[in-house]
Amino acid sequence: MLKKILITIGSFIAAILILIIAAGIIIMLKVDKAFIETQMSKGLNRQVHIEKIDVSIFSIVSGIEIKNVAISNFKTPQQLAVLADKPVAAGDIFTGMEALRFKVRFLPLIHKQIDLKELVLYSPIINLTRSRQGILNCDDLIKSQKQHPADKADMEKSKDAEVKKQTKPLTADDIPVAITVGEIGIKNGTINYYDGEFDQRFQIYKLTTLAYDINIDPKDLEKKDEIKLKMAMGLKTVGSMKTGSVQSFDVTIDTTGKVIPFDVKTRHLEPAPSRSRSLTRQVCLL
Repeated sequence: MLKKILITIGSFIAAILILIIAAGIIIMLKVDKAFIETQMSKGLNRQVHIEKIDVSIFSIVSGIEIKNVAISNFKTPQQLAVLADKPVAAGDIFTGMEALRFKVRFLPLIHKQIDLKELVLYSPIINLTRSRQGILNCDDLIKSQKQHPADKADMEKSKDAEVKKQTKPLTADDIPVAITVGEIGIKNGTINYYDGEFDQRFQIYKLTTLAYDINIDPKDLEKKDEIKLKMAMGLKTVGSMKTGSVQSFDVTIDTTGKVIPFDVKTRHLEPAPSRSRSLTRQVCLL
């Protein structure tokens, strides 16, 4: 009897290991740095350089990490061809990041539980510029594109279907699994903005927006129905102000709190802040 139990346990562990290795191999085959760079460059009309994608056969357990991504300002197809496989010049970076880490626990999935340890963007940076003529260096990404009538009709149908879905309130019973998340969001981001019309620079620094210690279980909402939040940032001038009586300023905000996403009685999605909250503001005007 004991032998059969040990054989069963051994078979179960072996099956799990095979699944992990198989999933890891699939990830290795699909996650190709050069392919991702090429597709992103074509889609964005920008030079894209990724230093490293940390992936192995055990990534399904250890997670995936993408390191040092840089995306340039707008480039023509001819310029992209010349710049292929080259790093983005430091003075030409439109956006980038130090790392993106994605870690999820595999075994809880078997028990219908999502256990995401980490999905965090580390030290992202965006360099926005506005010319004297009022043109942003991201206008090509946000301007509306002409659509084929058939594509427009499909989009309208999708919108109508989405509106119909939204008429029915989301409830905890619509979530088939328990959800646990360590942290998800952005850490230590930077946004640099230059206004060419006024020859003025501003910076948002140490931007952190995190949802963490997320614990939601539809079967036990009274005890597991919480999302913790953190937001922190600073906003300052870079150089003296060209107009007004204030020469420069530096404002920092740091706030934490909790949100109860589902109403325990109705079980509807009705996010409500809890009483536990702190807020710190520091303002320096010169």
